[in-house]
Amino acid sequence: MDELRSEIRAAFEREQKAHPPVSALRRNVVDAVSARRRPASNFQWVAVAAAVILGVLVVVGLMSTRFHPRAVAPAATPKATPLADYGPPPAGVSLLYVHDPTQSSWLVGYDMAGKPRGTVKLGQAVDAGQYVVMSPDGQSFMVSPTAKGGSGVFLDRLGAPILSLGGAGGYFGGVWADDNRHYCTVTFDQQTYAWALVTQGPGEAPKQVAVIARDAGVGQSGIGVAACSYQHDQAILVRTVIAWPSEMWVMQLSTGKILSHSTIANQPSNLIASADTRFTAVNSTMSMSGQAGSASSTVVHRVSDGSVVATFDPAMGVLAFSHDNSLVLVTTSPWVPGRLAHLAIVDVKSQQVVWRYDGPEGLGIRGYLVEQPDSQDRTIGLGFAIALKVNPPAASPCGGTVKTACPPLVEDPLSDILIVEGNGTVTTIPGRHVTAW
Repeated sequence: MDELRSEIRAAFEREQKAHPPVSALRRNVVDAVSARRRPASNFQWVAVAAAVILGVLVVVGLMSTRFHPRAVAPAATPKATPLADYGPPPAGVSLLYVHDPTQSSWLVGYDMAGKPRGTVKLGQAVDAGQYVVMSPDGQSFMVSPTAKGGSGVFLDRLGAPILSLGGAGGYFGGVWADDNRHYCTVTFDQQTYAWALVTQGPGEAPKQVAVIARDAGVGQSGIGVAACSYQHDQAILVRTVIAWPSEMWVMQLSTGKILSHSTIANQPSNLIASADTRFTAVNSTMSMSGQAGSASSTVVHRVSDGSVVATFDPAMGVLAFSHDNSLVLVTTSPWVPGRLAHLAIVDVKSQQVVWRYDGPEGLGIRGYLVEQPDSQDRTIGLGFAIALKVNPPAASPCGGTVKTACPPLVEDPLSDILIVEGNGTVTTIPGRHVTAW
């Protein structure tokens, strides 16, 4: 019997040397076993189970190396920090989502204290060429249409698709409504030349609210949604001509009635609206281009009567309003691609600076910030999440002239993310990530 055991052991060792198992097999098994939830007492069975599983996997590993080619793990994104699986996100908690840098189909949700609270696994819900946009409270997601058009897809807070009743297609300038449920977009009918406001919620068919305007000749002009509020039953729609806003409509969501229509004079850089549609900020020409223009100041208006609420230096441009409109995130010097960011959070009423940032990073082309609303388990104040770029895209070498051979602006997809509270406290999310906003 002893001779038989010796022969079996020798044969096993020869087989193992010829076909060694994957080097990380033992570590993977130990990690998998240690990650399991265990009862508070009687741990002996865990050791026994781990030994049995390890023995089985070693044998399977030996067999697989003989009959199948060994798979090569894909290389991780440079500077990417692997993230753990934090389990299903809690219901009713406002979370800020980023893509796991090592799992492109996973989203990791952080609360305003910078703590990871959940992982959403998208699976087959997202195709190549589509963007995933979180709702402001992180309780649902919108997968944008592809470049070929078609309607978007809603996902619930766990990443499961929510079937909708048909689609409108051809969306322009979409934003989440302030109820964190509906998505508001504009469509253009190439037959009737009609721009129309369309709203849609998870599981609902797209609803055309009303026609905004008809343009027989569409060239360098388009209409988009600046803000959409179910709380105040209205949406703000803005026409952009070439590169500046020229007209603004306020439309009632329930009836489609145009509540107001006005022109925007002096060719400002852009118009930013608060999520509840109560305020707009018309940014000066200098705030974006760095050059003096007709719009000599950045002005915050009350939408209901057009009155001026605050006036800022022309070098400052409003990027976003806080959830309660008491604060604005602004650039304190002209925002020029390729240059370092100069930012501040300012109290609208007193115009006192709550927080300031002056480099060493820059803002990206898009997806650079998101305003986080209140959540049920938060005790900290309102604030902003800001995505900064180590290497912001430089200005195009072609200047303002569009040429076929002109290289496009390319930015680093990864961002350093800061969560800044309304009192100026800053929390940094570890690692660099691709944002989901």
